[in-house]
Amino acid sequence: MGLVATTARLIEPLADAAAVELVEAWPGPAVLAAADGRVLHANAAAQPMADLIVRADPRRNPLRVLDRSFEVAWLAWPGNGLRLAVARDVTAERNLTAALVQSRQLFKDLVACSTDFAWETDAEGRFSFVSAKGALGYSARELHGRPARELLAKPPQEGAPPFTTRVALDEIEVWLRRNDGELACVTVSCLPLFDRENTYLGVRGVAHDVTEARRLDAALAIARAREALVDRILDTARTEAEPGRLVAVAAEITAKALSAGDARVLRHDEDGHWLTVAQWRDGSLAEHATAPDATPDDTLLVAETRHRGRVNGMLRVAAERPFDAESRALFDGVAAQLGLAVEQLALYAALDRLSRVDHLTGLLNRRAFLDALATRLGHLRRYQRRGALLFVDMDNFKALNDGRGHAAGDAALVALAKLLGQGGRRGDVAGRLGGDEFALWLEETDAAGAATKADGLIAAVTREFGPLSADAERPLGLSIGIALWPLAVGGNDSPAALVARADAAMYAAKHSGKNRWSMAGAG
Repeated sequence: MGLVATTARLIEPLADAAAVELVEAWPGPAVLAAADGRVLHANAAAQPMADLIVRADPRRNPLRVLDRSFEVAWLAWPGNGLRLAVARDVTAERNLTAALVQSRQLFKDLVACSTDFAWETDAEGRFSFVSAKGALGYSARELHGRPARELLAKPPQEGAPPFTTRVALDEIEVWLRRNDGELACVTVSCLPLFDRENTYLGVRGVAHDVTEARRLDAALAIARAREALVDRILDTARTEAEPGRLVAVAAEITAKALSAGDARVLRHDEDGHWLTVAQWRDGSLAEHATAPDATPDDTLLVAETRHRGRVNGMLRVAAERPFDAESRALFDGVAAQLGLAVEQLALYAALDRLSRVDHLTGLLNRRAFLDALATRLGHLRRYQRRGALLFVDMDNFKALNDGRGHAAGDAALVALAKLLGQGGRRGDVAGRLGGDEFALWLEETDAAGAATKADGLIAAVTREFGPLSADAERPLGLSIGIALWPLAVGGNDSPAALVARADAAMYAAKHSGKNRWSMAGAG
């Protein structure tokens, strides 16, 4: 008798042969149990765990036995109250499902860690999926269904935007607009999606916000550019002895670095007015500085230069197009370094002025006057203009010095210098040539005008210098020699020759009785 028949005979009348056969035929564990839970029959696969199967709660699948997992199903056997429990080994299936879940979660975690957000767009370019934490200040719900192009602040430099691309893109930079209106620079990698019929479905991609990194890169680039500019200026400072050349180079470097059409350095003059000391304009150093033009604020940069906390100058740059933040940062870096150069230029100008000015009278000294005269003659020669030189010598000055002392003599010299400087026109130049000898250049003056000026000077000294004289018998007066310019054709028209002619005419006036003027011949 077979095993099934024997088992059926043993459990009759509680069970029948059909139930036992089913238990034995089941490929996995199977158990036949009475209504009270007693195990009546179990196949070979169920022998080690028959009691566990019978007591298992069918609502809590799967059943764990050692390292195996089983799904248990209960069937009521009709007619006699028996219950049939069959189990299916789902260990491999459960392990595979767990592995897939774990792998999917791992992928999600990797995406979350390596990117700021993952997304998908449909064929119309609308967001069909955005990772749970959202993006750019938007929640995932706010972005779902929204046209992705609305986030684009700047189109990519090449190709279609990543949200509607038909080709794979890797690490391209795109500027998007955040929820608060600020711009964000993101790197995007994405793949277009197609079905089996090659119908375009949309795009799937990931994005990483690199705004802060780009800001740091930009700041580093600005710092390096500023350092390079400052190094060039400092190198010039070490090699250039004249401060004027230094500020000129600074204006040139700044203009070129900022693509500006006009860059100038200004300082305060002795009267507190702004004076342009160097200008780079339209690609070259300007020979003559011009007054600053009115320029819109976004195309004009102005910064004060300082020395020991005191404002001593200004750097001014103008361009046709507005300056960006990088240009402004470079400009500020240069301005911060120019304070010392401007101060040196001011000191240089002061020393130069002192070397060119007579310390007693404040007029130009002999060297400075001759330089100024050469400049004026060159200008008149270029434009075919005329002028006159008055060589002025004070009569009876030696008697004043000997009789009343040098202080009285100095007072008379100062008074005469003041008189020569009064009523001057633009282009007129006065200077002290030495001792009691003075010179006065008169711009655009003919013989009659020069004679009138000489008569006025002589009359003023006769009228006003009596109290300054040695005594009534030896009053202060003026002997004046006049030389006209230009000379006759072929004459020597150099500054030195002009002064010599006026000097000779002065001596002619002195020898003819003093306190009068004499006109030099044509040469």
